[in-house]
Amino acid sequence: MSAPLSVVYCLDAEGPLTEYPHDTVMRLMREHGLDRRIAGEPAAILAAVQAGVYGPALADVAAPHRLAFLNTWEQVTAMLADLTSDLTRKEYADSDGNPLRISWFVIDLIGYRSNPRQRAQGQHAVWNHVAPFFGSLDGVGWHVHTLTPDRDPLAYGTSWPPVVHEHEAALCHRLLDQHHFPASFRAGGAIERNDLSHWLERFIPFDYSCLPGASTHGMDWPAREPYHPHHDDYRRPGAMYRRIFPCHDADSWASRVTAIPEGNHLAFATHDRTPVRPQLDRIVQLLNASGRPWKWQTASKAWTSPRPILSFDDPERLTLKEDTSFGDVRGEPFVAVDDGTRVYRVNARPEKPGTWRIDRPASVRRLGAAITTRAGHTGLAFA
Repeated sequence: MSAPLSVVYCLDAEGPLTEYPHDTVMRLMREHGLDRRIAGEPAAILAAVQAGVYGPALADVAAPHRLAFLNTWEQVTAMLADLTSDLTRKEYADSDGNPLRISWFVIDLIGYRSNPRQRAQGQHAVWNHVAPFFGSLDGVGWHVHTLTPDRDPLAYGTSWPPVVHEHEAALCHRLLDQHHFPASFRAGGAIERNDLSHWLERFIPFDYSCLPGASTHGMDWPAREPYHPHHDDYRRPGAMYRRIFPCHDADSWASRVTAIPEGNHLAFATHDRTPVRPQLDRIVQLLNASGRPWKWQTASKAWTSPRPILSFDDPERLTLKEDTSFGDVRGEPFVAVDDGTRVYRVNARPEKPGTWRIDRPASVRRLGAAITTRAGHTGLAFA
């Protein structure tokens, strides 16, 4: 019998979203080529788009089921409570009878200049609502909408260096406040460039940003099996340590799972801002009808709880346990500092294999460090 197909369900946790007809029309004009010269009431323009007046592609983007956003936390948490119940998890059991496992990719919507879609902005604003639904066998990763330099809440950024400090600060807060560090990552809009790829190489080994075959926001991801990216071009195979996994949208205008692939891996994603059951129903039916054995996995292929593999020998030195059996460690520790006025990352300089000296500032209120293994385990240390 062939090896079972590994199936990873990625749930991008972003919280509720409100989009009025005017905002939908503006999005269609800005991102999808709807003629900006069209005049009229937004609701009438949107109805014409949905009727196919401006072509089938735009009609698909604006299809009513794609705009059926859950716009309150009460709606989102009710949906998540149903999804994560024992009964529902068993309903979506894999070929071996194992219940549904979810890979949560949790965002912190920080740094924006305004909030026109009434998003859950602020540090831990999403985490605090969704964390109660994490299952013991689930995975928890990091989801990022890269900021634009002007902090536009309706646009994705494509350059990591201008905004890296804000996103690193959000990750520092997650480490220091929640005692969590991700081994897996998903970029919003499937937007990645070499600058972000090189940053991920240092800290996070599993990347599910690849949207195969889709061309969104200037991306042109290839359709292939999981791969190690090339240093000079993240889209082609190379010798970098981390791995990129293709991850399809379950059902979006950009990507839709319509058949089970021939390879050994399938990852698909939904958002918590729309009902997910119809999408899960369809994909699990496809899996069961394929005749292939399949098994739920998490994005990091490991348990979510941290492992005791990292420790502070003193306030300026980190040491990795030499006898660890949790897998090879590459990259470097992510070190977070809270000096009482701000939170930020500092470097850890290698002294010898498994030992790092921290560039510790003079004033420190809290200090935390994290490192991930090739197997996806995470080690945390605090001082």
